[in-house]
Amino acid sequence: MEFAKNIPVSPTNVTLDDAGSVFTVSQTTTQQLKKFNISSTVILEKTTEQTLVSVVTNSFENIYTLSSEGVISEYDSYGNLIFEFGGLDQGNKILGLFVNPIDFSIDSNNNIYVLDKGTNKIQILEKSEFASMIHQGLIDFKNGIYSIEQWEEVLRMNSVFALANSSIARALYRDMDYRGALAYYLIAYDQGGYSEAFWQIRYDWLQNYLGTMMIILLAGYMVIKSLKSIDKHYQIYEPVRKIKKKMDRHKIYRELKLTLSMFRHPVDTFYEIKHRHQSSYLTATLIFLSIVIVSIFGVYLTSFVFTRNDVTSFNFLRYTAIILGLIILFIFSNYLISTLNNGEGWFKDIYISTAYALVPYALFTIPIVLLSNVMTQNEVFIYQALLFIRNGWSLLLIVIMIKEIHGYSLSELIKNILLTIFTMIMISLILFLIYVLFNQMLDYLIGIIREVLLR
Repeated sequence: MEFAKNIPVSPTNVTLDDAGSVFTVSQTTTQQLKKFNISSTVILEKTTEQTLVSVVTNSFENIYTLSSEGVISEYDSYGNLIFEFGGLDQGNKILGLFVNPIDFSIDSNNNIYVLDKGTNKIQILEKSEFASMIHQGLIDFKNGIYSIEQWEEVLRMNSVFALANSSIARALYRDMDYRGALAYYLIAYDQGGYSEAFWQIRYDWLQNYLGTMMIILLAGYMVIKSLKSIDKHYQIYEPVRKIKKKMDRHKIYRELKLTLSMFRHPVDTFYEIKHRHQSSYLTATLIFLSIVIVSIFGVYLTSFVFTRNDVTSFNFLRYTAIILGLIILFIFSNYLISTLNNGEGWFKDIYISTAYALVPYALFTIPIVLLSNVMTQNEVFIYQALLFIRNGWSLLLIVIMIKEIHGYSLSELIKNILLTIFTMIMISLILFLIYVLFNQMLDYLIGIIREVLLR
């Protein structure tokens, strides 16, 4: 006897499509909708916040689900959401809303029949003209017909309909209009398609200009080497050296230049900060502000291939407050714990050294962001590796900073780090409770004032 490789967890409903694939819905916390092929391997899964009770498919492999909340969802064969409508009737007897929907079906024209146990009725939902256009477009696409005009008509009815933008992008991609496809993939928030179109654009550019770029780079290298050789005999860089000497007279320039030593001699740099006072609050604060600036730069300019940040709803002030709040919270927590555990560092030492430890983050963020704009999803491992190096380097320097500033042994270092993290969590919880209590007190006072005014 053979057993299936995967048995769905407590399926509440099952259906088959024309290809023999099995669709199940389960009342679980995740992956409520699953699609199994004939070898019982999951080839599609969807997670939703609803409690699904039934699933059906139509002739061109669209998937329909019904939830106990009365919501009907329609997905294409790839699992992309197309439509979602319906809901529970709150006693108003509105057509299209349900009391206790338990099952549904569709006919050959994709009209939907919903069985409502709460009213002992079957509601029939007829397909709209807009839905008919979408369905015809999907049928044509499966038959190899890429009609841009058809989907543009859909966009005239709904300019932000993602499926229409994605379909136009695929048609333009097929016609080798990669730049046009790129724009529509962006509107459709299709990262995979956007990456493929950009790869083609990058490939064409490299074919046309790679040789020229190599010649320019080689020529630039030769020019730099020649100028260095000339400088040995004629001192052509002497004006530059004089400018550097003048800048070395300024304290803040020397302190900022000290950040570069973090990459080669971090222990010596922390020694200079702690014992020789080679930096100041001002320089550390400038570094913290630069961290905020490059982080915001990353939010706005990281390639769409690697992020889906909605810059239209981006809250600049809240984002800045979160970054600076976390930094100050760490500095204060570490100072508090080190004071109680015989740490040698003062608050100023921790404040300044933390800034210097975060220099790799400040310096590498912009290059990584710029690099992301010439990469595709095929190089995602490179992008993630660069982020890991940037973040890991900064965290390692913070660990070294704690050890050197406070003069801890290894066991004391581990204890300090764990207690610092614990303190940060506890302070965050206390601040959250204060925030909640303050809001409740404010609402209470506003309620009293309104009551007095009404009387």
